Amino acid sequence: MPLTVYEGEPSRDFTAGGDSPGIVLNWVVMGTRVQSEAAAAVAAETPAAVDGLLFRDIAGKETAPGTWECQARYGARKPPQEMDYKFAFDTTGGKQKITQSLDTIGRYAPAGKTAADHKGAIGVTDHGVEGCEIVVPKFAWSETWQLPIATYGWEYSQKLKAITGKVNGWRFRGFPAGQVLFHGGRGSASSKDPSLIEITYSFEQSDDVKQQTVGGITGIEKPGWAYLWIRYTEEHDTSANALARRPEAVYVERVYLAANFGMIGIGS
Repeated sequence: MPLTVYEGEPSRDFTAGGDSPGIVLNWVVMGTRVQSEAAAAVAAETPAAVDGLLFRDIAGKETAPGTWECQARYGARKPPQEMDYKFAFDTTGGKQKITQSLDTIGRYAPAGKTAADHKGAIGVTDHGVEGCEIVVPKFAWSETWQLPIATYGWEYSQKLKAITGKVNGWRFRGFPAGQVLFHGGRGSASSKDPSLIEITYSFEQSDDVKQQTVGGITGIEKPGWAYLWIRYTEEHDTSANALARRPEAVYVERVYLAANFGMIGIGS
């Protein structure tokens, strides 16, 4: 028997007014003896919200073999509570310009000539090394907190400004010092509770580099948000009888100051 779902009769019950308004949509499912299949069938049909009330759960009972009477229940959104917390993350990858490849897997030249070996330099021209843009792993996340506006108000916003654009000086959210960059926060007073302010904090993480090799330079290490750049020099490639641009030195620069993220006030 195929699985079928249709609205029951009567199709809707409701509770109006008071602190707990609610709506119940009634459904009938036929064609399965499996409770989870019946619930999934109702979930696929019922909307996410009805008359401003949000979907909460599904209840039901089997009234005959393979037949279920189910209720999709809706209620008001719970008012925010102090120190409520949620987070969202993004691992879709970021773009980065590089001037050095992991490995040169092919060099080609006209017959009778040899392509110069640039030791992995990308986009070599007579004027320098142009490089290319690649996608690299990225982990960014945000945390949204409900906080007392008396403590997390105007003066606190200036504290956040001072920490923005800095990296963690100590371990934060499980990541070692120097790996987490604070992009700042956005706050607005709660429309449901005037004593609360909702603040969203944005962070981004970058891994440390360990024992990297660039051309013939080995043992390179870079803390998460430090900046690595390469100086190239022209050398004579005897096999190609041509000038080649090759890595001469690698530099690792500290470009972000560190801060105590405990000052943000949402845990260390």
